[in-house]
Amino acid sequence: VPTTATAGTASGAPTIAFAPVTNVNHPVAGVGILTPTSGSAKTAPSTPQVGQPAPNFSWQTTKGPADLKGLRGHVVLLDFFAPWCDACQGEETWLTALLQAYGPSGLDIVGVSSSPYGIHYETQGSEAPITMGDLISYRTTFHVTYPLVFDRGSRVFNLYGRGSSYPSYYLIDAKGIVRFGTTSAVTETTLSQQIQAAISE
Repeated sequence: VPTTATAGTASGAPTIAFAPVTNVNHPVAGVGILTPTSGSAKTAPSTPQVGQPAPNFSWQTTKGPADLKGLRGHVVLLDFFAPWCDACQGEETWLTALLQAYGPSGLDIVGVSSSPYGIHYETQGSEAPITMGDLISYRTTFHVTYPLVFDRGSRVFNLYGRGSSYPSYYLIDAKGIVRFGTTSAVTETTLSQQIQAAISE
């Protein structure tokens, strides 16, 4: 039976019925697992700046290995999220809309889990470690249409120098260069404008 949880801490927030969380230790359709050699357990010395190459990382999918470099030729929006984060949950609808609008022009979105805690951290105070099952539940509950990567230990999140803010975004152009990054609140309009500019280059 799905667990019912409150989406967010604001008074009167709607309830979300999460899909059951199961123990999964391998990639599943739409959710890959970060490879052990990607990233570092320590925060990067500095955040990659606009105009710099985006740090590469790799993950395992049901179809085999994949990595960020393999997406060269496409504009890539990296979405660093936490499955318990109500802001992340609220932005899934317009991330899907952006992918529908710009996917045909070469946009890819890759979601990377970036919290050590599972889907019930905010709503139930649970500090249970994040699992693949949490990501499967998140993908199902919020109808995520782009691939997710299970970043156990937040290694890629730290590699990108973000550290603790969800959601965080990086926009990478077709040549693998960072064109935009933010840890603060961002609107769909802002992301749309940044994507259009990167695609038109």
